Amino acid sequence: MERERKAFQVFLSLHQHKAVPIDEPVAYLQFYDECMPSDMQLIKFTRDDILDLGKRGRLDLECELVRVLLQQVSTYDCSTQRVIGLIFNKNTVLSDVLIMPDALVACEPA
Repeated sequence: MERERKAFQVFLSLHQHKAVPIDEPVAYLQFYDECMPSDMQLIKFTRDDILDLGKRGRLDLECELVRVLLQQVSTYDCSTQRVIGLIFNKNTVLSDVLIMPDALVACEPA
């Protein structure tokens, strides 16, 4: 799992700026590949899209990490946060809820 965590941190540092705010709750995800290009696009997944991946056998909906992702998508504030994740295999999805940079500026004291 340490290898996946390191890969996820690199993924976040290179791609988190691509997750733009939208009015509907989505997770910005990508499928892990050893040679992911720096210009790759993030894929927007709604909660229903993630459940559909489970129905098609691409994700194990009983796995704790997948349940965490579903919980994040269901509860985050899409006006100030974004969910970004990396799918390694059907049992391993690392994701995080990040505060958008504009939200940080709005929260700073004057």
